Amino acid sequence: MPTISFPLKLLLAMMLVVGGVTAGTMYVTQQVVESAYRDQFNRQFENHAFFFSQLQEARLSAIQGKCAAIVKSVRLRSLIREYASDPSGDLATDCYMTTKDQLELGGIEGSRIKFRLLDRKGAILPPPQIFQPLSLGQNSKVLAKALTSSDQQQIAYLEDNENQKNPVQELIFSQIIDQDEVRGALVLAFDFPDFSRSDRRTQSKSGLMIDGHLHMAAVTLTPAASEQVAAVIRKESKRVLNPEPLEFVLNSIPYLAFYRILNPNSSFPPAYQITLFSRAAPLAQQRDLRRQILSSGVVALLGALLISFFLSHGLTAPIKDLVAGTVEIGKGNFTIHLPQRSGDEIGRLTQSFNSMAADLALKEKYRNVLDMVADKQVAEELLQGKITLGGEIREVSVLFCDIRGFTALTEKMDPPEVIQMLNEHFTPLTRIVYKHHGVVDKYVGDLIMAVFGAPKSFGPDALNAASCATEMIAERKNLNETSPHTIEVGIGVASGQALAGRMGSADRLNYTVLGERVNLASRLCSKAGRMEIVIDQTTAQKLGSVGVVEPTEELSLKGFAAPVQAFRLISITQNIKT
Repeated sequence: MPTISFPLKLLLAMMLVVGGVTAGTMYVTQQVVESAYRDQFNRQFENHAFFFSQLQEARLSAIQGKCAAIVKSVRLRSLIREYASDPSGDLATDCYMTTKDQLELGGIEGSRIKFRLLDRKGAILPPPQIFQPLSLGQNSKVLAKALTSSDQQQIAYLEDNENQKNPVQELIFSQIIDQDEVRGALVLAFDFPDFSRSDRRTQSKSGLMIDGHLHMAAVTLTPAASEQVAAVIRKESKRVLNPEPLEFVLNSIPYLAFYRILNPNSSFPPAYQITLFSRAAPLAQQRDLRRQILSSGVVALLGALLISFFLSHGLTAPIKDLVAGTVEIGKGNFTIHLPQRSGDEIGRLTQSFNSMAADLALKEKYRNVLDMVADKQVAEELLQGKITLGGEIREVSVLFCDIRGFTALTEKMDPPEVIQMLNEHFTPLTRIVYKHHGVVDKYVGDLIMAVFGAPKSFGPDALNAASCATEMIAERKNLNETSPHTIEVGIGVASGQALAGRMGSADRLNYTVLGERVNLASRLCSKAGRMEIVIDQTTAQKLGSVGVVEPTEELSLKGFAAPVQAFRLISITQNIKT
């Protein structure tokens, strides 16, 4: 995956921020404008609905009361009952004339009255010829169903396809009940005023939908568009109880349709009041706002790119310095010092880096000194805090290696020559100790003391010590062939428990091991001959068949009350992993 530079990352970040803010602003603005227009449309529709309800109440409230009184009259109920028994003769005419008289007595002008009477089966009683025509035959099933309704009086809206001027009829349907039985009904009809209209100011179109057919003036909506709107509302009104506004596109113009049912829970076909609001204005406003926001976003983006250029230049230079500095630190160059270019956070970071480099340089000096004055294993354990003040009993093997005839060898040498000879002697032998996982405890004159098993054990510590001793002898023989000084050593090795830890004064401590096994190793070293290795019985037992040994005579050693059985180590018959 290709690496992206910091300036490019900053540039992309600026673009994302500006683009995100611009897109978010456009989205929020669009939602606010859309919500505002929807609220405005909703208030206008509520005003339409209120206006419609007020007109309906003004037209029908008084007439509904008159109709309720007429269907309860004894005369009309008696005539309807007789007509049910004998539909021939003039009983139907008597029923109509009685109803007409009572309507006129109620203040309703007879010439404007259009009404019909129904029998108990929903059939229309034949009216006198003097009565105004009223088309209800095509709705006979609907009327018969209304007779079975529990509502004694209903407001209904029916279509009159024969009336081109007023195709919608508004009905007051009142049941005639006699002796708790529905005997028929009075249907009073009015030509519904043309409610369809188009408001240029609000860009709205209003109308009614009766039994799934939309009634809206042709100047307001074409028949094809009316059918399209009606089809969607029919489907939506069956699906939801509380309809939400519907979106339409009619003649390439987007509309929002609000509608409400006028006769809920009625046995008559549902009638809806509908108002369509054009969404052309809000959409145009949204487009204008989007253009303005996009223009502002482009200007903001150009400004952000310019700012990012200067920011990246001010940041990348010190960051590159810091990267180069960390590379030098990784190489071990702690003397690196970076220029502080500013006083901000980056400048303080550079200052902290320089302080860190100086501290690392000082710590490296301390570490180098510690490695020279202490064994590396001990130094590592000390730095990790694994060696505490005091001591612990550990199972170890201790090795002493001493130069034989050192006084006679160096009596005619200058001190610098002696030091040079000892350094040339100790250096390869020390490497051998490290090779076999040993720790150089100390150098005492011409003597090396090494410990195996402390502060950390590597498994077969006795075998490691014995292998180290044999390799020391072999190495010294090889060195004698090329060195100007022939040096012969004697080595003593003892194994067992010893006290290991940091010991000394409060001001100066030294990691070492103490105990009887340490003293025994020192005494065995003093008894070893030139180029000879003497080990104690414990070490010999730990070596087992791996070590080739031969017993010595029992040794009387200083500090030991009883004679000590010791062994000369001839060789190691098995190589061990170092």
